[in-house]
Amino acid sequence: MAQNKAENRIEWLDALRGLALLIVYFAHVIARYASTEKYSHGVGKIGVWFFMLSAGYLLLMRLPEKLDGRWLLGYYIGKFFRLFPCLVVGAFLVYREDIRHSAKEILQTVFFLKGPQHLWYIPVLAVFYLVAPLVILTDRFVKNRAVLAGICILFGTAFALIYPFTEYPENSIALKWYLPVFLMGILLWYVTHLTENTGKRGEKAISGGGNRKKCWAFWDGLALIAAFTIVALTPAVTCGLFHSGNTRFLPNKYLLIGGLWFLILLGLINGKAGRRILKKCRPLVWLSRISYPMYIVHYPIIAILKKKWEPGGLTMLPAAFMVSLVLSVILHYVPEKPADKLGRKIRSYLMSRKRI
Repeated sequence: MAQNKAENRIEWLDALRGLALLIVYFAHVIARYASTEKYSHGVGKIGVWFFMLSAGYLLLMRLPEKLDGRWLLGYYIGKFFRLFPCLVVGAFLVYREDIRHSAKEILQTVFFLKGPQHLWYIPVLAVFYLVAPLVILTDRFVKNRAVLAGICILFGTAFALIYPFTEYPENSIALKWYLPVFLMGILLWYVTHLTENTGKRGEKAISGGGNRKKCWAFWDGLALIAAFTIVALTPAVTCGLFHSGNTRFLPNKYLLIGGLWFLILLGLINGKAGRRILKKCRPLVWLSRISYPMYIVHYPIIAILKKKWEPGGLTMLPAAFMVSLVLSVILHYVPEKPADKLGRKIRSYLMSRKRI
């Protein structure tokens, strides 16, 4: 029997995704004002790096019963239908002022070959989904989760050394830079599932089941300390409170921030109070449902409305948020959900066909 999709959601993790989206949004808002622009450097990426780590963490949550060519084709079709429709809208919004002369760039964007402005993350995610079956295949054949965790550490360390963050070109669409962050998420899955049976996957480990209730205050404290550390590394704190002149510290610190997100999730999974609080943040949980279209459209909407409010005004902030929110809801219910449903139907059809 197929599981209800809603039952597979993790509400406290959804709340964090909604929070990460707000971090991205407000970072792009303050970047639009000369007086606050210096405080925005790298802040939005804090949210994006959470998206990467959570994508890795959730990758192995529901594995297929049969791992064959039909499943692989269905997997790729599903991911394409998940990403493509909203991305088309985002590409046209980004190139709205010169659509006629930007046809090539639009095509490159919607087929994950180019990542203008904030859309740099989408090709990264698409390539991760492209290689993700290798991770699933490895998980299928290597039964020892301690060994699998070691493989994650080995590959993550290797990529971090071969492609050092000091040479990172900001907003690169190449997965090689961010692969250690995705692997941190996969590693987190194995770390939190080491004591479980390999045959069944559920929410026990990701909801604080079993022995993880012990010392929950320590784990909640760890998550809180890691969260405060992220805040302390933002330009608003380092420049505003500590009068540091380096506002460009964060943009290439994906390893550091990814590691802190790892500690936050590890603490929340093994703790208790943090998850309870996050579950009660219903607006954040709801916002996570439209996080993808909201991420796609918010930046060009901010840019469009900023011109209407020149030389600037605080009223632009709620106006841009509401317009982005409404458009995101429309995109969620019009192209995103139907496309996702179609993708799932195609996957089900492929998997149900009998071999000839």
